[in-house]
Amino acid sequence: MADFQNSYNYDYSDSMPPSRVNGLELIVIILMLIALIICGWMGFSTGTRENQDEQKSHDISQVIQALDYFYSNNQAYPIRQCSEDLNPVDFEMTLKKNLTGKVAKIGTNNYISSVEFPKDRTGEYTTEYSKYIYNIPCPSLIQENVNKNGKIYSDNTEACNYSRSTLKTKVNPEGKISYKCYLYTSSVSGDKYSVGYYSETLSKFVIISKFRLEKSTISYI
Repeated sequence: MADFQNSYNYDYSDSMPPSRVNGLELIVIILMLIALIICGWMGFSTGTRENQDEQKSHDISQVIQALDYFYSNNQAYPIRQCSEDLNPVDFEMTLKKNLTGKVAKIGTNNYISSVEFPKDRTGEYTTEYSKYIYNIPCPSLIQENVNKNGKIYSDNTEACNYSRSTLKTKVNPEGKISYKCYLYTSSVSGDKYSVGYYSETLSKFVIISKFRLEKSTISYI
């Protein structure tokens, strides 16, 4: 009986050698892991930029709707105070005052709540004039506020640090670029406006313009 048991007592140590990973296979595995990490990061980054653009588009759509109501009541859009070029001051000050009912002579209709008035969440903001990185497009408009309390806007609205220049200057010593701001301007008569935001996915400004109540046009710069 012992001989029968011993006859089936196999030694598998020689027939099944331990699995080993050679150098080439290890390199392939590492490269595959790196590729997966990169793909995952790119997918996350792309998704983040798309989500940011969706939020910006939503914000501007709300502003455009408010502008249409404003025009219907006043036969004009809010008239720029800063510059004929797109700029953040006319968005943050001119547009906010008019759309939140702070300009008494044209009525007190509240088209957008001042608390919910949109701003580009990817931008850099400050309320303090001394902390503003770039030259404000039209300093004469806010100089009185600055002289009183050092604030950029009297209602303590945060100002977006806006510049499309990468040149190194005294106010921009590192050549830092900051253009992720909502922008606005209008014609002198208020029969036309342009509003814009920076698209993270396109790396361009998306500009929506409208003449009176005609169909709006979109351009990219």
